Amino acid sequence: MKIQAKVMGTLMVLALAGLPALAQAPVSPDEQPPGSVGYDIETGQWLFDTDGDTFPDLTEELGGTDPLDKDSNPLALLGQEPDPSGAVGKVGFTSKACRSGFVAVPGAPFMCISQWVQDAARYAIATTSCRNQNARVCSYEDLGYIYFMTKYDASFNAAGGKWLGDFTQDDYVNCGNFTVTFDNDPNIYNFEGTCNKMESHAYWCCHDRDPFHP
Repeated sequence: MKIQAKVMGTLMVLALAGLPALAQAPVSPDEQPPGSVGYDIETGQWLFDTDGDTFPDLTEELGGTDPLDKDSNPLALLGQEPDPSGAVGKVGFTSKACRSGFVAVPGAPFMCISQWVQDAARYAIATTSCRNQNARVCSYEDLGYIYFMTKYDASFNAAGGKWLGDFTQDDYVNCGNFTVTFDNDPNIYNFEGTCNKMESHAYWCCHDRDPFHP
C-alpha cells in the first residue's frame, strides 16, 4: 500500500509537470499514443519514458530511480557491466560454454538457458529433468538477470505459472504470475507468485557459464 501510494504520488507530480508517465485513460493496444514505449496488459495503460533511457517512468518509480534523469535507471544501479565472477543463481552447474540445448542470451553472458521452454510437469519432475541436463529450474533471480541485462524480456515471459524454482513454504513453489511483454516492463519487479508443487507448469532450465572455468 505504501509503495502504491508513493508511485501514484510521483506519477501525479509528473503529470502536473506536463510529463506523461502514463496515458490519461486506458486505450486499446491498437491506439498507441505518441511517445509511448510499452503497453501494460494488466492495467490496460500505455507507458512513457520521459528521460529516454529505455526504462518506462513506472519501471523507474518501482525501482527507486529518477524517471527524469537518463543516467539514473535500474541498469545504472547494477554498474552497467555483468558481474565478472558469474555468481548468478543459487546452484552453479557452471561450465565454460553453454551445454547442448542451452544458449547464452546476448547481454547476459554468464548464464545459459534452455533453448525452448520445457513441457509442463510437476515441480519434482521439472527439477529432476533440469538436473539430468546439469542445470536447475530457472529461478526468479535467473529470469531477473535476463530482464535487467538484455532486451529479450518478452521472450522469457514467466506468466502462466511457469516454475521459478525454490519453495516459499510447505508444498508451494515460486511461479510466474504477471506478464512481461516488452523490454523493461514494470512487471520485472513483481512477476512471481506461488503454485502448489503438485500442479503442472512449463519451465526453463538454467546453468551458470564462466568463460574461464576449467
